[in-house]
Amino acid sequence: MAQDSNAFGQKLRTLRVEAGFDTQEAAAAALRSRGVKVSARSVGMYETGRAKPPYKTLHAIAGLYGASYSQLSLLAADGAR
Repeated sequence: MAQDSNAFGQKLRTLRVEAGFDTQEAAAAALRSRGVKVSARSVGMYETGRAKPPYKTLHAIAGLYGASYSQLSLLAADGAR
């Protein structure tokens, strides 16, 4: 489980870094462009596997990073097992 959870978090972190955001910038961009209120702390918790984003947040993150929602949601579901 921890390995799967890490795969999800690592993918989120990789996408964020490739997009050129720190956690605060990612949170602000999600609110500005996607209307989703998320904190930098939450972004960090998603990346470390300490929390899973709700559907709306995960959808916003996928759109923000230009990633596939279905791929991210599958990784998130695998990490929850």
